[in-house]
Amino acid sequence: MRERFEGGMLPVVEQDEKLEKEDPKDYVDVLQEYLQLAAIMYDELSSWQSKGDKKLKSLVQDVHEEGDSDTDEEITLKTASLKLCVGEAVNLLGNLVKKIFKFEGISRVLEDKLGKKIGSLEEAKITAQELIRPFYEQYSRHLRANGNKGKRTRDVMSSDQAAWDISSKAVPSDLDIMDDESFQAFQEQRKKFQDMLEKLVFLPGPHQKFAKLLAEGQGNSQDVNLLLNSYASTGGKSTNRFKKLDVEYNKQDLKNLEVLINETSRLIEEIQQKLGIEIPSKPEGINVEKAIEILGSEKVFGPEDVSQVWGVDLERVPIIPFSLEDLEKAKALGMYLILRIDKDGRGRQLTGQMMNELKQTEFTSQGKGKILHDPEDWYIDEAFFIEEKPKLSWALTSGDVLRGSTSNNYLHQTRLLRDHLKTHDFLSQEEEEECSDDTLRQLSEQMGVDWNSQEITDPNKYNNNWQDVSKKMSDLLINQNHRQSFAEALYDFISLLLSKNKRILIDNYNWTKSHSSSGDLVGIGDCVGYGASVSWWLPEYYDDLMGVSFSC
Repeated sequence: MRERFEGGMLPVVEQDEKLEKEDPKDYVDVLQEYLQLAAIMYDELSSWQSKGDKKLKSLVQDVHEEGDSDTDEEITLKTASLKLCVGEAVNLLGNLVKKIFKFEGISRVLEDKLGKKIGSLEEAKITAQELIRPFYEQYSRHLRANGNKGKRTRDVMSSDQAAWDISSKAVPSDLDIMDDESFQAFQEQRKKFQDMLEKLVFLPGPHQKFAKLLAEGQGNSQDVNLLLNSYASTGGKSTNRFKKLDVEYNKQDLKNLEVLINETSRLIEEIQQKLGIEIPSKPEGINVEKAIEILGSEKVFGPEDVSQVWGVDLERVPIIPFSLEDLEKAKALGMYLILRIDKDGRGRQLTGQMMNELKQTEFTSQGKGKILHDPEDWYIDEAFFIEEKPKLSWALTSGDVLRGSTSNNYLHQTRLLRDHLKTHDFLSQEEEEECSDDTLRQLSEQMGVDWNSQEITDPNKYNNNWQDVSKKMSDLLINQNHRQSFAEALYDFISLLLSKNKRILIDNYNWTKSHSSSGDLVGIGDCVGYGASVSWWLPEYYDDLMGVSFSC
């Protein structure tokens, strides 16, 4: 299989290459190529789908005005047919991408290369953004330093040169007069950029084409520029303004869209035949209306609530990843279904600090008191407060802490969380095996804490090891996947109070998976009118107010 871009736009699959390979590594390579191709097509068609009926009708109408003799009724019918075809293609590609991500070989490769699980196209893009962001910020500073005043330059050459400088791919002309410190900094920057490329090539998304070229030593300054700007957002007012512009389409635009739809059908058929997997034509998962029917409107924070509270109208809402059975179990447990987002309508990252700044005025005007008791307290410069943010995703969450989880240290809370999730079939086998009683007891012993009494029995061992063990505990899959981060807990608290007038964590604390810079584990709670309290706790600590909220 090969990827080809005709006119720089449309991906085409050449069918003359055999996919039946005996080597599992080759099979994974083929799946990765299919994944990238499907992701490109999915993004392009989703873009058309998000434009709505008016844009599709405008496309058909403009072609009509070029000379076709279609009547108004025929234009309406063509538009409806085109909309249906685009929707079906998006569903097929979305389901295909999900299927590929579920292949064990793909998930293992991604985890090996990136050090974490990647289970969806959205997670892949978020990870790619996180990898690119430090270099993009350097690139932006470089432009500002050269007189662009924070705006993207109109001089394409200077943008390309700035990007090329950040990559450190070109050997500086003044290399012979560089001092050792400057030369070492140059080498380190080059290595960091190359390390980023080696990870990006495994992640599907708009960046991958440029990352592959550069990783293979074939790219140029323009490719670096395009890579760094793969996820750049104009944000806010300018984005909305440009959305209102009328774009004039022509026959080639319509032809390109029709070809892309046909290529989708051909790709799906090829994959089903050669890989033996079935791709459903309807979107997997359930819709928001069905979730509300099961859980009740007071338990679902969906797209309309996101728009109301955070001012974000999502063009593409993530598919709810839970089954009807999951939602029925969640209903019995009194859980909430919450759509979390990572930035507001102006593109600002929803860190704890930003959420507090954005919503405190609204809290005050509605008589809801303070969000945080003291946003300038000990955590004002902590990474969990100024950098950490929720991921764009759906989550089932308990809201308040798990009954029986208070008066337990972090390890015993993890044990209780494991047993609770297993009882209700929310725990994977991998999560269960990684946090066996033996593993948890070993961590307790490494920390010098008696498992049964939860008291420190070896102060020297504790002082030497508690920070390392603290990180090991929070890094357990069960805690990474089912404990909330500080940002997620704060987001849920604000969102539910402003949309449902429901205040959670009133008389207890949620011990999160977030760390302070000292290695302590962060908690948030006592979310009453005078503001939520943010605390840090040592891992062996326990208290009758401190429990664990959980998410799925």
